[in-house]
Amino acid sequence: MNSAPQRARKAIDSAAPTQQTVLRDLGDEAVSAIVTRGRDEIRAFLLRGPLESVPGGLGVLTIRSGHVADVTAFLDADLTRFGRPPSISP
Repeated sequence: MNSAPQRARKAIDSAAPTQQTVLRDLGDEAVSAIVTRGRDEIRAFLLRGPLESVPGGLGVLTIRSGHVADVTAFLDADLTRFGRPPSISP
């Protein structure tokens, strides 16, 4: 039998919208505007800190209400396997 916290977590998870649902609800224009608005700032932040011109993984953004709500980092991702360069020119 499931404990109360397990049942509550399952209920919350099933009620939470998926990222695909949020993006679809925002529409293509809004998603494009978010990406365009944040691209330069995110790149600048990564280049002056975490990456220091060396790709170190993959970051996945979660968008909620038109804003970045969460960043999930896959630090072991080998981006060269996907055709990405081994370094980034500033």
